[in-house]
Amino acid sequence: KGLKITSYIMIGINYAVGLFCAVWLYVHRNSPYVKVSQPLFLSLVLLGCFISTSTIFALVQEDDGFENGHGQTDFPACMAIPWLYSVGFCITFGSLFAKIRRVHILFEAADAMVRVTATVKETILVVSGVLLVD
Repeated sequence: KGLKITSYIMIGINYAVGLFCAVWLYVHRNSPYVKVSQPLFLSLVLLGCFISTSTIFALVQEDDGFENGHGQTDFPACMAIPWLYSVGFCITFGSLFAKIRRVHILFEAADAMVRVTATVKETILVVSGVLLVD
């Protein structure tokens, strides 16, 4: 019982911090510092963290399952655990990977004295590719 309460408190703290960051990002979206930090990437990292944190809900609910007589627990949340964690991780990792790729492309172009633009579409494609591989 105490572990469940602790889990819900930690989920609440994580969601509160994430929500604070999302609101801060929205309020300061026109700031030059936020624009340089690329708000799309920041938003995707937050989304991935929210989805990964949701895994804890499924873990806590799985503990309430009832044994079906075959030594297994009858509760569908057990299937949600790997999906939630995996998708959340892939969105977070994919957005960070896309940002590193974008910076690499810009530095390579600057080294060659060529002007390039890295579009949002390319970013979404990289994150989608990571999700597809998963």
